[in-house]
Amino acid sequence: MAVVTITRGQYRTFAEIAKTHGCVLTLSTVEEMKCFGEFSFMAIGVVRDAVDSKSGLTEKAAITLARSIDADQFRSASRPEIDWWQLEDHEIFPFLFWHEIGHRVDNFDMFSVVGLKDPEARAACLRHVNTVNEVLADRFAWNKIRPGEPIPLGDTGKRLQDGIAAGLEHLRKHAVHTSTFTRQPLPSGQYRSTPKEMLIEPWKVQYVGTKVADAWRVARR
Repeated sequence: MAVVTITRGQYRTFAEIAKTHGCVLTLSTVEEMKCFGEFSFMAIGVVRDAVDSKSGLTEKAAITLARSIDADQFRSASRPEIDWWQLEDHEIFPFLFWHEIGHRVDNFDMFSVVGLKDPEARAACLRHVNTVNEVLADRFAWNKIRPGEPIPLGDTGKRLQDGIAAGLEHLRKHAVHTSTFTRQPLPSGQYRSTPKEMLIEPWKVQYVGTKVADAWRVARR
């Protein structure tokens, strides 16, 4: 069993990329999350400058990744299209991160689906939106880590090809795509725009850096 763990360098690189998309990056565990990663539009507390003990706070959407992942368990995940077994160990965290960014920038907006006035169109979109959004996020991530390489279909992907294509076409006709949204980038820098969640436990603070103000290191459970 190979377990891959996100490095400090990876966290800091990914955190800066997330800020360019108007969201922040936090870490957790598979046990707590019951998954490997997630993107949530629900705003969390963000410290404007973690070096300053008197810094103000704001609220932003967040991506959360598991700190450590069983590589084979990850690759065994049931996916609607891409065969995750094609991923090398060193590609797992980059793929997972870009997958969650994909949910941010390359998905169909669930609120626009729920708000459709045509009941038949709404019902059809609701049948497809979760699967199609997972497919789009996987494609987005694959193109980031393996640009130009064909998408490797798993057995499920081969079986669902026609259904996914039909669902994608239907959503394009009726739903809003998140690429149309304008998002303000967050201030960049190692200690800028730091999720408050990353300051409540010592192991998380280590990913942020050594200059976090003592006032922010106090556990806030």
